[in-house]
Amino acid sequence: MEPKVNLKQDPAYVEIQKFYDANWDKINIQQLFQQDANRFNKFSLRIPTPNDGEILLDYSKNRINDQLWGLLLNLAKSRNVEKARDAMFSGEKINFTEDRAVLHIALRNRQNRPIQVAGKDVTPDVNAVLAHMKEFSGQVISGQWKGYTGKPITDVINIGIGGSDLGPLMVTEALKPYANHLKVHFVSNIDGTHLAEVLKRLNPETALFIIASKTFTTQETITNATSAKNWFLEAAKDLSGGRSLKYCFISTKIMEPKVNLKQDPAYVEIQKFYDANWDKINIQQLFQQDANRFNKFSLRIPTPNDGEILLDYSKNRINDQLWGLLLNLAKSRNVEKARDAMFSGEKINFTEDRAVLHIALRNRQNRPIQVAGKDVTPDVNAVLAHMKEFSGQVISGQWKGYTGKPITDVINIGIGGSDLGPLMVTEALKPYANHLKVHFVSNIDGTHLAEVLKRLNPETALFIIASKTFTTQETITNATSAKNWFLEAAKDPSAVAKHFVALSTNGEKVTAFGIDANNMFGFWDWVGGRYSLWSAIGLSISLYIGYDNFEKLLEGANFMDQHFTTAPIEKNAPIILALLGVWYSNFYGAETHALLPYDQYLH
Repeated sequence: MEPKVNLKQDPAYVEIQKFYDANWDKINIQQLFQQDANRFNKFSLRIPTPNDGEILLDYSKNRINDQLWGLLLNLAKSRNVEKARDAMFSGEKINFTEDRAVLHIALRNRQNRPIQVAGKDVTPDVNAVLAHMKEFSGQVISGQWKGYTGKPITDVINIGIGGSDLGPLMVTEALKPYANHLKVHFVSNIDGTHLAEVLKRLNPETALFIIASKTFTTQETITNATSAKNWFLEAAKDLSGGRSLKYCFISTKIMEPKVNLKQDPAYVEIQKFYDANWDKINIQQLFQQDANRFNKFSLRIPTPNDGEILLDYSKNRINDQLWGLLLNLAKSRNVEKARDAMFSGEKINFTEDRAVLHIALRNRQNRPIQVAGKDVTPDVNAVLAHMKEFSGQVISGQWKGYTGKPITDVINIGIGGSDLGPLMVTEALKPYANHLKVHFVSNIDGTHLAEVLKRLNPETALFIIASKTFTTQETITNATSAKNWFLEAAKDPSAVAKHFVALSTNGEKVTAFGIDANNMFGFWDWVGGRYSLWSAIGLSISLYIGYDNFEKLLEGANFMDQHFTTAPIEKNAPIILALLGVWYSNFYGAETHALLPYDQYLH
């Protein structure tokens, strides 16, 4: 598709802007109907369908009149909307941010017309998948498809996230009048309660799980799928040996099999306690009966420079007997051994076969931490040194924009952990901020970026593009929009290198975007998104509060890491909080964990 005039410079758009400036407050829909008895017919559309009557599109209740509608139609023609539509339907790569065709329409190509992608007609492949779906659906619905005990399927459980969840969920809800005897359930939340609540209602002999993940590596989906499989195998038989499976393997390399949690004798004892006492535990009475309760169920952790951390857990529904049972459960589940496995770089993320080493990002003792036989500490330190150097240049004004002016605004473009962590920390640490302003853009809705850009000067704006693969659709879409906005002012593509940096590992994509490879800050697959603020993803934090303060943030986290690895179970804050979570979630069925900060900076 040929290049277009920028939308706001298109003469057709300029005419609409003039109309808006002159009329925005004068268009009254009620008056328009009073002035034109034919308005409904003029601004509505009836589309006859082959078998289901008409589709009525009534757009007469909008703030439009004949003049404006003519201008809008002229804009559509000026922007070559019909040509763009035809390009999409013909398989051209109109998704320019990912260099892909946009061919959902090929999935419903009932005329079976050839649709080419990279020189290949995709229609036969689409039809082959549909035929497979038809055959499988028929077998399950008819009862021909049997479970492992010979019973037909009664419940279908879709495990996925995003479009692999929301679309099917919406359609099955909308088309309930057409449902057959099968019940469908949808699980998407990484919080295990979502899956647990669904599984309570199911019989493993008649349950069919659909695992929806294109790469079969989507963390949330595979975590839930693995949990569902373990639940199923508790009931099913080991078909190779004819005996009940009692073990769930966390990782065949590093952690021995464990007894299923609910079959663990330590868990059984807690269940007995709960069954006998769940409605009898009264916190006020417990305080009245034990004057030493606060001291018994609280923990003070001295810090090197910032006083004590107080963890008061005395206001929970626990007593001496229960607390002993919970501590016994932690020992039975080898929590300390699992913790040590994590800190030593073993692959405890069994769904993705990865280490979980955000703790290596704040390893202030510089102790060797091995991943696949390599010490990752030097690599971590090299990235931190790069962040320190870059932060210092930007904060001091040594780093200049394309017109020679220093940076005043930093815009972090990312989603998930590449947005929420830095956003939370910069908000919490506002008292330590320097002169730089930080902004965060995550929503694919262009309004989010547009509202931020309104307040910026392209000569003094620095964009941080946070995407490990540099292919994350939402992030790259916003990054491309930001680059286009910047180039409207700068005119020179080489200026991009002075105003855009990347938090990524994909050097080829980064440089193709126009970012200097020297301004790429890497991180690793053993950094989970929700913990990534300690990595290069925290560059916006370092710029906002200065690298020295960012380093103190790392030191504070490392202090708690040291506490976690050295304190005995009964005096270990993370383990104490985890055990309380088990008590409330597994026994009381609590689905929500409220965090109520009194400090406004933590809002």
